[in-house]
Amino acid sequence: MKRDYEILKRIGERIRLIRIQKGLSQSKLARIAHVSPSYLSEIERGLKNVSCIVLFRVIDKLEIGVVLFDGISDSKINLVMQNLDEIVRILKNM
Repeated sequence: MKRDYEILKRIGERIRLIRIQKGLSQSKLARIAHVSPSYLSEIERGLKNVSCIVLFRVIDKLEIGVVLFDGISDSKINLVMQNLDEIVRILKNM
């Protein structure tokens, strides 16, 4: 469980860093990604286990790709990221 928290925290930190670099407030990103500001805050702090769908919406609105997650060594995250491009293609075609 502690390892899961560390993974979620690292994902959230990267989302927060890029959001700030893009000059977006939490509330602006939350609005355009169709999530509540409190939910986005919890994601950024590693307190929420973000779904693939919400993760896709956030990274899409940040205009970044899955390369955001390069360097995360956890094999579970790497496996998900390897398949995320296929998930994104499927979602875009829905």
